[in-house]
Amino acid sequence: DRSVGQIMDSLDALGLTDRTLVVFTSDNGGLRKIYTGIGEVVSTNAPLRDEKGTLYEGGIRVPMIVRWPGVVTPGTVCREPATTADLLPTFGRVAGAELPKQPIDGTSLVPLLVDPRTSLDREAIYFHYPHYHHSRPAGAIRAGDWKLIEFFDGTPLELYNLADDIGEKVNLATEMPEKARRLQKMLADWRQ
Repeated sequence: DRSVGQIMDSLDALGLTDRTLVVFTSDNGGLRKIYTGIGEVVSTNAPLRDEKGTLYEGGIRVPMIVRWPGVVTPGTVCREPATTADLLPTFGRVAGAELPKQPIDGTSLVPLLVDPRTSLDREAIYFHYPHYHHSRPAGAIRAGDWKLIEFFDGTPLELYNLADDIGEKVNLATEMPEKARRLQKMLADWRQ
């Protein structure tokens, strides 16, 4: 908190506050314990399931705080899902910069910053976590309120309706196999 305050104070002192977009976020949820699982619990993501290094909401759902005077209305809340991959196209658009000539996974968040009630023109957001660190290698897709997790070790798919089950306790994959297959195909197509 003190460091963020020092940055904000410096922007004020330099007269840059009104010309600066400030974004405060994280790339993952809180770490419950060190990677060995030994020791004290250092954070909780409740009611979200699990922690950093997992594709459950406790590992990937984080707040993002934005201050952009004259654009973002103070105190507004936007609930549109976004990922850190969206930051490159966002910063590029804000700066008027040309993006690299390569595939860009993210989408500019500027429309949401201007009007937090709008939505982004995309069907889903995707996550790829192909290694062992607090969990098993996996990929995930979130399309609206639906989220599918596919572990790469061949264990059954996991499907959740986040609107009804933010803690990801009820796996609906066997009850809704068509939805699970459709999301799994979208995830595979994205990975390709």
